[in-house]
Amino acid sequence: MKDPITLKRLLDRLLENPSFKGVALNLEDLGNPDLKVRKAANAIVRSWSEKHTRHAHSSVSTGLALGLVLAHVKIEKPYRKAEKKEQRNYATYALDTYGVSESYAHSLPVIADEWAAISGEPIQPVSLDSIRHLKPLTDPVQKGEAWREAVAVAGGSAPDAKQVEEVVRVKMGKSKKEPTVPKSVLLAMEVLGHIDAQNIDEARSRLRKEIESHAQRSSKPKPDKDPGDQGDDIEGFSYKLFPVAIVVTAPPVAHPGLIKLGFTRNENDGSLQVNRPTYKEVGEDAFLKTVQEMVRASIAKSKGVAA
Repeated sequence: MKDPITLKRLLDRLLENPSFKGVALNLEDLGNPDLKVRKAANAIVRSWSEKHTRHAHSSVSTGLALGLVLAHVKIEKPYRKAEKKEQRNYATYALDTYGVSESYAHSLPVIADEWAAISGEPIQPVSLDSIRHLKPLTDPVQKGEAWREAVAVAGGSAPDAKQVEEVVRVKMGKSKKEPTVPKSVLLAMEVLGHIDAQNIDEARSRLRKEIESHAQRSSKPKPDKDPGDQGDDIEGFSYKLFPVAIVVTAPPVAHPGLIKLGFTRNENDGSLQVNRPTYKEVGEDAFLKTVQEMVRASIAKSKGVAA
C-alpha cells in the first residue's frame, strides 16, 4: 500500500462496505493533501473520539479510515513544510493535525495495511486487534486464508483477536501443542517396569497380549475410501472441512452452480465458502456429494461430454 491510488481504492471499499457504519466521507482525491483531505480526516477523528458507538463495526471503520489517511500523510510528508521546526516530524504532525497520539499514529497505518488483504471478505472485523494479528503472515493470500479459517472457527461470524492469533500461529507452525508419547514407548516403559520388579511372567504376558491385539487389528478389512478423499479425481477441485464451514477451490465453470448451492466467493484468492447452517439439514457428507456431482457435471458440460 505505497501509492495514493491504492489508498483511495481501499478507502472507497471501506466506505461502501455495508458491514461498516458510522463513517460517511468522500475523499475525491487522496493524491492532494488539500483542505478536502483535512476536513475528511477531521470528520474521522470526531467519529473516532466518540466514547459510545451504536454499531460494533463503526469504531473499526473509523480506525481503518484514519489509518488510510495517516498512510497518505506518510507518503506525501506534508509535515516537512511546517512553519515551526519542532512540528516537522510525522508524530507531531499527526497529533497537531488529527489529534492522534504517537502510538496510534504509528499503529493505525499498519493495521490499515493488514486490512487491505481482507478488505474484500464478506465477513469483516469488529476489532482492530483481530486485524493486527495477521501481521506475522507476509503473503496476502495467506492472510486471507487465515482470516477465513478464523471466521470458520468463530462459527461464521467475525472472529476475536485470540481466534485470529491462534490460526496464524498454526499456519506458521508455532501452535502450542502438548507432546504426545508414542504407544510403543508407553508399552516399553510398562514392560521394563515389570522386568525391573522381577515380574518376568507379567512382562511376557503383557507383550503377548499386545502381539495378539496387533494381529486382530491387522486382520480387520480396510475401510472404504475416506469421505475426505472424495473428489481427488476431479480436475482443479479440492476442499477443506472446518467445524462450521466448507471451503472449496473449483474451476470457474463450476462457480455459478456452487453459488446456487449457497457458497460465497472470496475475491482475493477465488475460493468459495459455505457455512454450516446451509448444509446442516442434509448433512455434510450428502452435501459434499452433491457439490462434487455438480462440479463434475459443470466440467463435463464445458468440455462437451456427458457427465
